[in-house]
Amino acid sequence: MHVLPTPARRLGPLIGLGGPLLEIVHGRYDSTLGWIPRSNFATPADQKEGIKITTLEDGIRSNGRITISDTQPVLAVGDSFTFGNQVSDSDTWPSILESLFHKSVLNAGVFGFGIDQSVQRAEALIQKYHPSDVFFSFIEDDIRRVGHSIRDGAAKPYFTLQDDRLTLQNSPVPPPGIGQKIMLYQNFLRPLFSKRYVPAPNEPIGVTCALFRRLAKDEKELGTRVHVVIQSPKSPSLEQVADLKAVRPCLLATNLDVIDLASALATMRVEEPERHQRYFSGHMTPEGNRWVAEQIAMRLPQGR
Repeated sequence: MHVLPTPARRLGPLIGLGGPLLEIVHGRYDSTLGWIPRSNFATPADQKEGIKITTLEDGIRSNGRITISDTQPVLAVGDSFTFGNQVSDSDTWPSILESLFHKSVLNAGVFGFGIDQSVQRAEALIQKYHPSDVFFSFIEDDIRRVGHSIRDGAAKPYFTLQDDRLTLQNSPVPPPGIGQKIMLYQNFLRPLFSKRYVPAPNEPIGVTCALFRRLAKDEKELGTRVHVVIQSPKSPSLEQVADLKAVRPCLLATNLDVIDLASALATMRVEEPERHQRYFSGHMTPEGNRWVAEQIAMRLPQGR
């Protein structure tokens, strides 16, 4: 296992936004997914940023309280918006969802993940934890990440598609070179040692649609209900919005339960700009995450 040496962690305050800082302190190489959070990690007590980050087994993020005993928990997978970059354990939307629903919620979000990586992580954890429900979250940019074999200098798996058949490539993922060992999943020094982005020989829209069809098949075969949550950053680019527009029809055709928060946020940005502003600080604020959790909780009836 490759983890960051202590000197690299000390560079965290120099990096800028909270998201990259979170990534540097606890990302580790993973041969299947490229990277995941380190297991059983906690931020130092003297951390100046005041953000409490704790991880459990399998790199699952703590919800900031004693774990609810549940033979069929709820599983949340996705990217940094699910993991909760820039907020403490108790302020992520999976943590807030757990407090609203009084049912164990496993936060398996991973910073920087594409939809391809999230699908693989979901499938592995469904087999292990047998959740009653899976909330599969993504933002528009996660579609484009499907088209990378290297993202921010870190190698990742990717899929190619032929005759509607997905083939996994770059697996096992090559271990990190010297640059990634020094700054695993970090933008500051790694580009000095490796290419920052390398396109995969695939078509991200087509692969993403096939991955959603695979999720629908998983729902039937693995016996868990899959809800797809479309989140969104504060100001998605025109290209990102176009990618989501291209993917939305095939997602809806799967008959998976879709919770489209991106459309609601786009409306809010125009009609309630002050409220929309409060929901974001790079990633989502505690208030923004509470709104996400409340929207999701409405789709998960008590006693499920």
